[in-house]
Amino acid sequence: MPLNDTKLRKIAGKPYDGPLEMPDSGGLSVRISPKGVITFQLRYRIDGNLKRLKIGRYGDISLRDARDTAEEYRKLVAEGRDPGVAKMMQLNETITSPTVKVLVDEWLSSSAAMLLVKHAYWKRALNRHVTTHVGKMVADEMKISHWEPVFIRIRNNDAPVMASGVLVKMKQIISYAMRRGRVAPLGICWWSEVERLGDAPGNRAGSVRVGCEMTARAWVIIAIELLLSALMVYVLMGQVSAEKKRADAAELLATQRQQTIDDMQVRQRDVAALDAKYTGELADAKARLDDLQHCVRSDKCGLRFKATCPKDNATGTASVDDAASPRLTDSAERDYFTLRDRIEVAGKQITGLQQYIVEQCLK
Repeated sequence: MPLNDTKLRKIAGKPYDGPLEMPDSGGLSVRISPKGVITFQLRYRIDGNLKRLKIGRYGDISLRDARDTAEEYRKLVAEGRDPGVAKMMQLNETITSPTVKVLVDEWLSSSAAMLLVKHAYWKRALNRHVTTHVGKMVADEMKISHWEPVFIRIRNNDAPVMASGVLVKMKQIISYAMRRGRVAPLGICWWSEVERLGDAPGNRAGSVRVGCEMTARAWVIIAIELLLSALMVYVLMGQVSAEKKRADAAELLATQRQQTIDDMQVRQRDVAALDAKYTGELADAKARLDDLQHCVRSDKCGLRFKATCPKDNATGTASVDDAASPRLTDSAERDYFTLRDRIEVAGKQITGLQQYIVEQCLK
């Protein structure tokens, strides 16, 4: 009588003293321990030898999953292949699938990489940006969603040049791994499928299944290559855009600086012309004052003063005219011309300052 979930649920995890083995169909059966641990197994015959293969425990896999797995194993037996050996090979392949860190270390140890001038630099860069984040992931099983954050993280840290360099190095690492068979090479599944097209119709289904599984792995590699290429284009475009922005900013700054310099030069010329104007006027005023002073001292000119002499009521002898006309004392005369000189200087300075404020400061 075939097995069913109701029967298995009543036994699972409970003390059991019934039959140690219960059959299902097609060689599938379950072994039951006294503690109620149920294990699916498949009995099959290969090369005349009877064998038994453990499929899994009930609870970890369902009865339906066990039947589907048993059907796949029976197809392998029909092709003359031992499902036990196939399962072991699949397990070994999973265990030995290299991680990203292993691939990076193998490439860094290669003769081509050792010849790099910046070998130590790239070793540090790949460790910092790649292996630290995705180094433990199996390369064959990685998807675009695993790779994209690696390069976006570098890009967001304002390091587009580094992101571009890491992209190039990762493409080299993956290509190197593919050439050495460390990851599924492109086209290997197609070649395996082509080789089996000549098999008997009964065997072709299995070959197509294997071919599709390998094709999926190949598509992962293709997706990674396309992702790396797309990200490289993205990074380079971002780098070009950033360079253009920096160039525009530099050009704008240079234009502003040139305008400032031109404005300063115009102001300097205006100030120089203003200074020359009032310096010349001050020099002319001083020259006129010097001429007047020389004229007075040589008695060619005279200084006129408006003054009123007080009337003296005292009586006395009549006075006589002086021999010379009245004039300022020497110290008073010097003070007079000094005062006029200072008035001229102050006047020109004030006038020049007013014009400077109007023409330069208030523009």
